[in-house]
Amino acid sequence: LIPRKAKPEEIGFCHDKLYQAELQRQISNLQKHQDWKTTQFTHEICKADDVPGDFQISSNSFDVSLYAAGAPLTAIEYILNPDHQTSRAFCIVRPPGHHAHQQTGSGFCIFNNVAIAAKHLTQNLGFKRVL
Repeated sequence: LIPRKAKPEEIGFCHDKLYQAELQRQISNLQKHQDWKTTQFTHEICKADDVPGDFQISSNSFDVSLYAAGAPLTAIEYILNPDHQTSRAFCIVRPPGHHAHQQTGSGFCIFNNVAIAAKHLTQNLGFKRVL
């Protein structure tokens, strides 16, 4: 399957709007400077206690992260469609997502893809609990 991009409101299930805006601003700044390949995300205004916010971004990081967060959403929607007759999926994505926090990413993770998928199930698809 080709994953869809996660929508802004789906990213917002788990991530602060300030963090998203700052991430987009820094990536946009990178795109203006073609000679820069990557940079460290600076997080003066996106702070979480005891979370370093130590990850690199490139000019494509926001788009790629939306696809990475959208992959489990695509898989969920595929599984829940009775026409597909499948009950499981495995999403291999980069950037991963398990270290990202509400106010900042961490490690190599920009968005928390699994938490977004769980919120999608409970807030959009009527599930009461997700393990």
